[in-house]
Amino acid sequence: MQLERRHRMTNCTVVLLGQQPQIIVQQRCQTFLQQDGLGYTRNLANQLGAQPDRIHLLKAAPGQHSGGYQQILTTDQTVEQRWTAADGILLEQCNSAAFFQTADCPTVVIGNCKTGVVGMVHCGRPAAEPVEGENIITKLLALIMSDGSDTDRLEVYITGAIAGADFQHDNNDGIRAKALPFLKEFGSEVFADVDTLALDMVAVIKHQLTTAGLRPDQITHDGLNTYRELGLASHRRSAFNQEQRMKANTVLVIT
Repeated sequence: MQLERRHRMTNCTVVLLGQQPQIIVQQRCQTFLQQDGLGYTRNLANQLGAQPDRIHLLKAAPGQHSGGYQQILTTDQTVEQRWTAADGILLEQCNSAAFFQTADCPTVVIGNCKTGVVGMVHCGRPAAEPVEGENIITKLLALIMSDGSDTDRLEVYITGAIAGADFQHDNNDGIRAKALPFLKEFGSEVFADVDTLALDMVAVIKHQLTTAGLRPDQITHDGLNTYRELGLASHRRSAFNQEQRMKANTVLVIT
């Protein structure tokens, strides 16, 4: 069973495609049009209005020391039909598309209804970890607001996230250390359970957005839990199932 969910925003359409083949990038210059499992995504992007030369594929950074960590690119920084290491992208033209794969980490899409610019970021724990008060969300907000006064013109959609109750960090001290920066920066309100450090990534994102001045009604979360929804891939759920770990969810945004 594969889940497909579409959501229409003012300036774009967001599509979540569950249980897709995990694409392994063996070299940065590999052409994604030749990869198995991406044909449906490419065709769907075209059907929804994306021009073939405006389809961008990102490979999100798995950690702080990986290429593309907390980087948000513009489309002129990507190479047509090739993989680019980055945690996000700004789509400034109509009939453009971008997509990446995830399997528990939320995707955040922000559209500026004033400028028409759309930004999408992969907001897993590494990219969301605050470094000197900044993370992928603060960086996207700074880029998406043309003069800092567009807060009330922003529209946000969050998809593809694991629920906080299923994202505990109490296995050992090394795992706990990955969640503690969030407790220090944002407090207990972003945890479903503090004792087990059950980190709620959606709560982290909403906290930052509302702190920046967005109203709750500007933020939509699809309500899906990748860990419990069998139509979606979850690397945490399939930690000991190698076959299932070769699946991921594709998030596609078309302007």
